[in-house]
Amino acid sequence: MPETFREFIARCNMLPLGRRLVGYGGTFGWIVCLISIFVAYQRGAGFIVLLSLAFFFFLCGEHSRYAFTENLSQRKVRRIDYWYLSAATIGLFIAAFSYSTQREATIAKFNQKLYEAGEPSNIAAVKEGIGSLSKFLCADLTKAKEACAGLKKIASEIRPGRSPAEIVAILGELQKNVTLPYARIFAAGELSKNPDVLSPVISLQIKIEDWERYTELTPKAGEGRSKLDDETEIMLEFGQWVIWPFLLAYALALRITKVTIDVFGWAT
Repeated sequence: MPETFREFIARCNMLPLGRRLVGYGGTFGWIVCLISIFVAYQRGAGFIVLLSLAFFFFLCGEHSRYAFTENLSQRKVRRIDYWYLSAATIGLFIAAFSYSTQREATIAKFNQKLYEAGEPSNIAAVKEGIGSLSKFLCADLTKAKEACAGLKKIASEIRPGRSPAEIVAILGELQKNVTLPYARIFAAGELSKNPDVLSPVISLQIKIEDWERYTELTPKAGEGRSKLDDETEIMLEFGQWVIWPFLLAYALALRITKVTIDVFGWAT
């Protein structure tokens, strides 16, 4: 083994001085980066720190490798293109697959925010209808105390973020606690002769139904979620956040190494 090491040093000493310095410096940097990665990981360093150290680890390692490569021909140097392009392509596709699982969810969330921005106008129309009906039932019509109490309860339940099922329940309360008590004030014959007496309540019911239809059309962020199972999504997200950045870092290190070889004319 000592003879082999001496032979290796002797071969290195036959290389031009600048190339030897790059080789020795790359080897030293490779060792330092390796130790730094281990220490940073043990101390819980952030992702950016680990990615930066990994990039310099790849960069120093590839410079050391090609600086000490004997008989480095142009053909060998051109093969570097295959390596860094392959690494970059794999990283790109991993990122694309991971992005596709998030793209639909992001678009759905954006659409949901747009619909939610329009909900206050529907709620305002409902509250306006409740205000008009409350004035009629609770002030102008003294016989409608039961309907007035039911309407006040419904008014307390009108707020943004209600689901379609909750709004349907409010419609049920309106029918049970407001419409029916209000209708009982009038004789059956009077309702058949003049059905317009129910128009104040029906007007409010129509506004609440419009609000309910609007919420049904509101896309939910979860609807844009991919149909992939949890294990597949975890794998893709692992590739996106852990694998592909390091693949691209390796590809970039290879490309810079090739530039170094071309600039300093190491290949024969």
